[in-house]
Amino acid sequence: MEDKVSYPQLAKCVIILNKKDNVCVALKDINTGKYAFAYDGKELLLTIKQRISAGFKMSLTHIKQDEMIYKYGYIIGVACKDIEPGERVHIHNMRGLATVKKEVDCECI
Repeated sequence: MEDKVSYPQLAKCVIILNKKDNVCVALKDINTGKYAFAYDGKELLLTIKQRISAGFKMSLTHIKQDEMIYKYGYIIGVACKDIEPGERVHIHNMRGLATVKKEVDCECI
C-alpha cells in the first residue's frame, strides 16, 4: 500500500508569511503521513511522524543544531538539536528568545 500524498490539503492547513521561514504554523490538526507541499518555489515531500496540533510549529526544512528558527520572517529561537522536515518544533527541540538573549550579547535578537 502506497503512502497517501496530499498536496492541496496540507497547503490549506498551514501558514507561512515569509520566504525566510523554516517553520510553518498548523492552522488545524495535521495527521501523520507523507505530504507534498510547495515552498519557496520548490515542491517538498514532508513526512510527518507525529500529529501536529493546531497552533504548533512544524519544520519545513532540515534545521541544524544551533541554527536560527524563523517564523513570520523573524527569529523566534535557536534549535537545540537537529530538527527534521515535518517535525514539530517546540520547547523540546528549540530554545526561545528569552534564553537566547541571555546567552548572546546582541541587541538584534
